[in-house]
Amino acid sequence: MKQAIDAYHHITVTPEFREAERLREMARHNEAAALRNAEQKGQKKVQKEIIDLLKNGKSPEEIIREYDTKL
Repeated sequence: MKQAIDAYHHITVTPEFREAERLREMARHNEAAALRNAEQKGQKKVQKEIIDLLKNGKSPEEIIREYDTKL
């Protein structure tokens, strides 16, 4: 068991391992940022749609019913 632990510690200090970990962390961050961006774009799209519907004379109740049927 000690040999396995020593081997793990030896591997994790290598520049290659640290670079792989850095790239994995960067990929996780980029994925989270992309998801957050997509969510914000979706929210902005829905907000614009609702504003357009209100401008066209739909009542808030009609808009809610319309969106309920979409979900």
